[in-house]
Amino acid sequence: MTITLTSLNDAILQDGNETVKIQGYDSAPSGNPAPGQFTTYKGTETVIEVDAFAYYGIHLDVKRVVDCPEEGVIE
Repeated sequence: MTITLTSLNDAILQDGNETVKIQGYDSAPSGNPAPGQFTTYKGTETVIEVDAFAYYGIHLDVKRVVDCPEEGVIE
């Protein structure tokens, strides 16, 4: 199975060795899985070969530049 991450809404991956985390599940997970414990894939690639599962949890560490208002100006 190939997972391709194509759109990050103008964000880019942060610097680091494990900015993409994927966990495969045979059945839907309950609750909110902890990305630090994902074991299917950890790395920096945006095209990833993984075993086939019914469900995937994908966590991305991203950053995005945003415009900040001038100091002291409130709109």
